[in-house]
Amino acid sequence: MTASNTADLFYQLFNTFTFLAVIVGGIVLGLMAYLIVRFRGRDGFPEPADAPTLGHIPPARGHLKTVAISVTLSAIVLGVLIFGTLNATEVITTVPSECRPLQSSPYGSAHCAYIQVTAFRFGWNFTYLNTILEGQTLTGNLTIPFGTNVILQIRSMDTGGRQGVFHAFGVDDFKIKKDAIPGLTNTLWFRATDLDPHTIRCFEFCGIGHSGMTGKVNVVQPGSLGCSSTGC
Repeated sequence: MTASNTADLFYQLFNTFTFLAVIVGGIVLGLMAYLIVRFRGRDGFPEPADAPTLGHIPPARGHLKTVAISVTLSAIVLGVLIFGTLNATEVITTVPSECRPLQSSPYGSAHCAYIQVTAFRFGWNFTYLNTILEGQTLTGNLTIPFGTNVILQIRSMDTGGRQGVFHAFGVDDFKIKKDAIPGLTNTLWFRATDLDPHTIRCFEFCGIGHSGMTGKVNVVQPGSLGCSSTGC
């Protein structure tokens, strides 16, 4: 079982790539083995007149039908992979329709949790925009409801230097990552499908404390978000 819907989507795509790679690799290696055995050098069978020789450009060989079949099969395989990748990207980058702003609520339905993630050197602040923690800002750990669409609005508060400091919010188990850039808000969404804790990391080198810029995602049953001022 995967940790989130995004992880499930990732592994579906990964398995598709792996399956097709094994099939194509098996065909190519099998064909190579067959040709090596079939056309190996044997006594009493001289080299053909158009055999490649050192220092000379070999003459053109092959059949148009073989080329057409090879190109067609390659196009089909690439088409499947490209379509799967674009579809996964569309799902991950598009906030679900039920979570888009409504006239009655800027956060969509009650089944969507909006959380503002603010990166700083070297940690994370999480401001809950709705749910029962509405208005609270917690540092270090992120607590989210199980089975609920979570929309993260990610940014960086750093202003060091002319362009500030970039960070990247990511959770390995959820297969998600998004840049935190000063002056820009990036949106990321997912839905947790287990109750295990998961580690938050910064994936953009941001200074001497980068390796320690971690946190924890705690997944709890909806309605049980009891927290202190420093985390959950």
